[in-house]
Formats: sequence, C-alpha cells, structure tokens
Amino acid sequence: MNKKLSIIQSSFFIGNCFEKGFARSLAADKKGNILMITLLILTSVLSISLGAATLVAQGIKLHRTQKWSTVAFFAAESGVERILYEDRKGGFDFLRADDTPCLAGDYISLDPADCVTSDICCVSSFRDTALSNGARFNITYGEEGLEIVLKSIGSYLGTRRRIEVRYE
Repeated sequence: MNKKLSIIQSSFFIGNCFEKGFARSLAADKKGNILMITLLILTSVLSISLGAATLVAQGIKLHRTQKWSTVAFFAAESGVERILYEDRKGGFDFLRADDTPCLAGDYISLDPADCVTSDICCVSSFRDTALSNGARFNITYGEEGLEIVLKSIGSYLGTRRRIEVRYE
C-alpha cells in the first residue's frame, strides 16, 4: 500500500510542476532552495577571490625577491670591478699588509685602516664593504695554476649572489 501512495504523490508532484511551472513548484515546495543557491554562489565567488588573491600575493613576493637578487648581483659585480680597476691602474699588487703575497682564501679589504702601503690589501679575516644603497660585498682571493681567481659575494636584504672571475 505504501508503494501506491508514493506513486500517487510522485505523479501529483510532476503534474503540479507542469501546471504551475517547475520553478514555482520548487519554490513552493522547498522554501530554503533560494538560500542554498545563494550560499553556493557566494562560496564559489569567495573561493575564486581567495585563489586570485593568493596568486597576486605570491607574484608580489617573487617580484620583491627578484629585485633584491638583482641588487645583490650588482653588488658582487661592483666588488670585482673595483679590484680589476685597481689592478689595471697599478694600485693593487695582490699583497698583504706586510708585503707578502696574498694566499688562497684571503679576503680582499678595501679599508685603508687594514693596509699600510695602499688602500687595498689581502687579509686573513672576513671583510666586507658596504655600498650606498645598503648592499654589501666581500671578495676572496685564490689561484689556480697561473690564473688569479676572484670570488665576489654580494648581499642585499638576505639575498646573496656570487660572481667568480678568472684572469692571468
């Protein structure tokens, strides 16, 4: 008997939908449908907005890191260029303050207080040079065969870049 009752109710609902229109029938029989559809739409819009905001925030962070990386790279390059300039003009003979030759692993100091006879010399302890934009660089001296190897590390706001130059 329950099966017959359910079939009669279903046919009544379907017939009712065709008479009054499907949307009216749903609205009349299920009053919370509009609220549920609205919540689903708002949730979808919120999810898409949060996803877009996350992508934008990641792009901004990546751009900032790239900018800092570029500054660090140019700091390292300016350190190498300064040493090469001094070597070309004859102001740097790759000597320590006591006039002994630089050793592999020595840092190159641009601080006149470290050097006796010139503004540039090799020292055994860490030295770095600050630039006007807040970036810093340090240079290490090395030799491989007849080549002089200069390794310059530039840093800016926690980002570091390294350049290595070899020449005879």
